[in-house]
Amino acid sequence: MLKGFRDFILRGNVLDLAVAVIIGPLAGGFLTDYLGWRSIFYVNVLPGITGILLAAKVLPAKAITKSSESFDLIGAITLFAFLSCLLFLTGVLSKPDWQLSLFAPLLISTIVLAVIFVVNETRVEHALLDLRIFRKRGFSAAALSSFLSFWAISSISFLMPFYFERVLLLNPTMSGALLAPVPIV
Repeated sequence: MLKGFRDFILRGNVLDLAVAVIIGPLAGGFLTDYLGWRSIFYVNVLPGITGILLAAKVLPAKAITKSSESFDLIGAITLFAFLSCLLFLTGVLSKPDWQLSLFAPLLISTIVLAVIFVVNETRVEHALLDLRIFRKRGFSAAALSSFLSFWAISSISFLMPFYFERVLLLNPTMSGALLAPVPIV
């Protein structure tokens, strides 16, 4: 059992994520301090160009074949609308003086669109998200566990830099260095 877990970790599934979470804040803080905040966007230019060139060279150029499966357009539209309403609702709630005139319609729209999405996905043959996979207890438990774990870690990674820089008045490099121990642990 332990050997299987070690092999899973060493294959890079978890290790890559941990290294990225360690290096990201450190590199981002350094770049922000010494080259300005716009420099964090230029970091991705060279890997992006390299990826495009490698993909053009390595991936086979096959003709696109038409699939017998139909695209769930209604599911895609309702999912997009649901997530958009949820995002706007989160934005309204993030302001200290949120108004009921915006909150109520957004809440109702979010709930109605979520219900429409779920009902549509249960009735469509080729669903955008096959909801039957959540009937399996193991999958549902793993999905919930992953969600809660990443939610907890993301909240720390998102909120702590604001605390470090605005309350403790630390520079971005120091803020990134203080975030590095979380994924190491």
